[in-house]
Amino acid sequence: MTIPSIPSNQGPAAIAEPRSSGINIIIVGLGIGGLAAAIECHRKGHSVTVFEKASAPRPQGDCIGIGSNAARILAKWGNGRVHELLEAQISHIRAVDIHDQAGKFIVTNEMTGFRRGDGYFLNRCDLANILYEHARDIGVEVRFNAKVTDYWETDSNAGIIVDGSRVAADCVIASDGLHSKARGFVTGGDPAPVSSGYAAFRAYFDVSEILSDHAAHWLLKGAGKSDHASAFVGKDSEITICTVKRGNAIMWIFTHPDPDGDARESWTVPANVQHVLDKIQDWPCRDKIAPIIRHTPAGKAINFPILTRPPLDTWLSPLGRIILTGDAAHPYLPMAGQGASQAIEDAAVLAITLELATKDNVPLGLKIAEKIRYQRATIIQSGGKENHDSWHRPDWEAIKKNPNLIKTPRPTWILGHDCQSSTYEEFPKVREAFLSGKDYVPKNIPEEGLHRANDFTGLKQALGITKS
Repeated sequence: MTIPSIPSNQGPAAIAEPRSSGINIIIVGLGIGGLAAAIECHRKGHSVTVFEKASAPRPQGDCIGIGSNAARILAKWGNGRVHELLEAQISHIRAVDIHDQAGKFIVTNEMTGFRRGDGYFLNRCDLANILYEHARDIGVEVRFNAKVTDYWETDSNAGIIVDGSRVAADCVIASDGLHSKARGFVTGGDPAPVSSGYAAFRAYFDVSEILSDHAAHWLLKGAGKSDHASAFVGKDSEITICTVKRGNAIMWIFTHPDPDGDARESWTVPANVQHVLDKIQDWPCRDKIAPIIRHTPAGKAINFPILTRPPLDTWLSPLGRIILTGDAAHPYLPMAGQGASQAIEDAAVLAITLELATKDNVPLGLKIAEKIRYQRATIIQSGGKENHDSWHRPDWEAIKKNPNLIKTPRPTWILGHDCQSSTYEEFPKVREAFLSGKDYVPKNIPEEGLHRANDFTGLKQALGITKS
């Protein structure tokens, strides 16, 4: 096996000649993770074909946060053009004001790491459309109406079965989500995802729906210049309401127990918002929340189950040519705030490790990517449950003494991480560990017990930038 040295002309911002690596990659799934994998692999000179079962791009959902750790990746695309397009769509939420169910203010939770200048908080459809258009512009091939029914691999290549046809490549990146077909092939068994015991009513609609109701105008503070967000935390339930796009639209999410599994796993099956009003009928702050909820247009709300899976033992297939990424590998609870960001990190790291491993050593490239990513993604996955429990099972006596306990942590080791620079630095160390049989300790994880510590101060501060 030939082990190359790291090329001196490569780095986080470098773009290789199209198809120059000679590595052919199949990507399954056109979600945020699949798009990121396609774009990053194309940037590093790999040949990419994306297979998507839908007949056309059909992004769905309300809003999504891209943390500074992933935003720094997207900001490089198109010589900054993608960043400009995203900046034009982001919401300007500086912080979330947290209240109890009586409406009593508790503390302000800064949006550091996701606010303007650090990351992106925007409509999921806008994000997906911008990324898809960029992928198309740079020449990424996408095959729609392509339902993958099986996976296969040999010592020399791997591939998929699509519409009865066998398609081959050097490797397969499976970014096919929570219900990944590839997961069963990789792990040898694929039990159904389990319910977290919770579901979330979600809605997104135009601000014009509330303009005639003065009782709802408290939400419009700063409209036209900025956005406003408030959260109300009750027993086992929590509702966050905010404006987006500088007050032009409204989003609200009500997370609640779902012991009977009544929620539907669909972005298109509408929910009855009266059920939300019924669930908060005993909340003293109901009269403040209800004017927003009741003006939600018919068909604009869903009730989506919050599903989870335990961490996998591996993301790699037995022969090492198929790898799981994003939700297929490590699905997060929403309170982790890192689902899309970690999928983007997966993509960037994979593109680099394949570049450095070269075509002769594709399995090594995938193996090193998993080694660099696995512990980091798994710790963040577990941290999402801690964040969820702190909001939905709060210790109110402790919070009275220290309101900061209910804040969502913004750790520097997550938000301040530069996965691209780190991968170029760590690749030779991981490669050497594999060849020598030694252990490798990732540098992208926190010290034990400190995964919620060391609050991130913002991307500009972290980079030492003093001027805007």
